[in-house]
Amino acid sequence: MSKVNACFLIAALSLVAISSAAAQEKPPRESLLKSTEFLGCSGEPDRTDLKPTARRLTKNDTVTFLVSAVDSCGLSGRNLKPVWKKDQLDLTFETFSPDGSVVMCYCEYWAKFTFDEPAMYLSKVTVNGQEPVLVGEWPDGR
Repeated sequence: MSKVNACFLIAALSLVAISSAAAQEKPPRESLLKSTEFLGCSGEPDRTDLKPTARRLTKNDTVTFLVSAVDSCGLSGRNLKPVWKKDQLDLTFETFSPDGSVVMCYCEYWAKFTFDEPAMYLSKVTVNGQEPVLVGEWPDGR
């Protein structure tokens, strides 16, 4: 093999290796939202830590995030809008008072967000912009 052919072969193999590495570093595409649902209040939280929670459930190439956040009693929910920030997902929902009244107690409100397959590999999400307590199994073994 001539020096020119050898150099050409090395350059071609280097280009393939670089292209392959770049393809592997590419972040997964954002998942498609399949459904959302505000589930309501489950009552007063049974813990002193009032941080939001997130549980990850997988089935048939979909992932559902069951999330909770603590707020005043007597509220309803709306605006279930997940927001992608780079490769992180913020699962957001708004609580509001339909009649303007607020009861002076705490209630744990629940919502669920279901996505297609790429969201299965998220090792972290936020809930209403806050770091939640992650419950159950997550991709990194938590």
